[in-house]
Amino acid sequence: MPAPQNLLAFRKTEEFYIWLYPVLLRFPKAERFVLGQRIEQRTIAILEDLTEAISERYRVPAVKKASLDLDVLRVLLRAAHSLKFINTKQYGAAATRLEDVGNLVGGLLRSGVAPAPVKPMA
Repeated sequence: MPAPQNLLAFRKTEEFYIWLYPVLLRFPKAERFVLGQRIEQRTIAILEDLTEAISERYRVPAVKKASLDLDVLRVLLRAAHSLKFINTKQYGAAATRLEDVGNLVGGLLRSGVAPAPVKPMA
């Protein structure tokens, strides 16, 4: 069984989370523990879904859940942008990164098969 960090969608989501964390720390204090926390929890949920997809024999339900979590995360980030908690540049960067993850997750859904591992990070 491949390790989660060897799945490209997992790795891209992990990179997104590492990029996102300092952005969330700049949210207004009250919103950091409401909207910011929901954004962070949803990102972590995607990592959990992808980890489950790697370890399960029938992967489609976990990948579908990751896809749903991605959709909800996009809505939350749009709200954060509309409320001016993140600027347009940050929103664009987040959208681009999530589009990459979404394409990979969508590919996993379309294939309906086991995700192919990639080379470990150096």
